[in-house]
Amino acid sequence: MAKLDRIESITGNFLCNQAQTVPLKSLVDKVKAMARYYFHVINGEFIPDFEGIDCKSAEDAKAEAVKIAGAMIEDQGVKLWKTARYDMFVCDENQRTRLKLSFTAEDLTGDVK
Repeated sequence: MAKLDRIESITGNFLCNQAQTVPLKSLVDKVKAMARYYFHVINGEFIPDFEGIDCKSAEDAKAEAVKIAGAMIEDQGVKLWKTARYDMFVCDENQRTRLKLSFTAEDLTGDVK
């Protein structure tokens, strides 16, 4: 065993390694507390999110949706005015829509090229 840098085994209700012993139930509860959300976007075309993000709550998923939308707006720059409308559908692990975030860009001057 001295050759092993890390020893891991599940024994009873504990996950053991050289660094610490943690009750297995606390690890299971932590995993259960996280849910994967997917942030699909429609901006004239459907852009699916195949990876998703683990969030602790629906509130965390809302915060992630706002961060993603902000990054999209920043990335688009002036091109945002040509696309005009974005819809983000936040779906759970079963692909059920749980949240929808929509935003539009509208140039009322008539100067968009």
